[in-house]
Amino acid sequence: NRLAELNGEKRRRRARLGEMGTAIAALWTMLRVPPEEQRAFTENVRGLGMDTIRLGERELIRLHELKSEMIGKLIREQREQIAVLWEKTNATESEKASFRTYYEVNADEELTDDLLKKHEDYVEALNAKLEKIQPILDLIAKREAIIAD
Repeated sequence: NRLAELNGEKRRRRARLGEMGTAIAALWTMLRVPPEEQRAFTENVRGLGMDTIRLGERELIRLHELKSEMIGKLIREQREQIAVLWEKTNATESEKASFRTYYEVNADEELTDDLLKKHEDYVEALNAKLEKIQPILDLIAKREAIIAD
């Protein structure tokens, strides 16, 4: 019946808008979109109409284009984090070598979303490792401070 169709369409649109909202928020964070720009967008988003869906789709396209323009910068920022985390985790040369294949890619045509994702995943893994070994590192630092005194 018509009511069931309309309710189904409403659920589909809500789900689609939810997915778009999640993707847009993640890209805003990654690309450091200023809060006032975010606010300007969200103030125009109202209801479940096709105009709202088109607004979301246009914003996603715009953000993906911006991400493509910034991919080199984003990868370099991830590499800076990796270098810091290697230092903090006392990474061995063999641990570093396991990621160097990706770390040393610099050709513009090779700076892709996939490469960025590999960097992000590696940063996440290094952060997890750091969190796991932090209590030991704290004890070592404490011991070093005692010895220095």
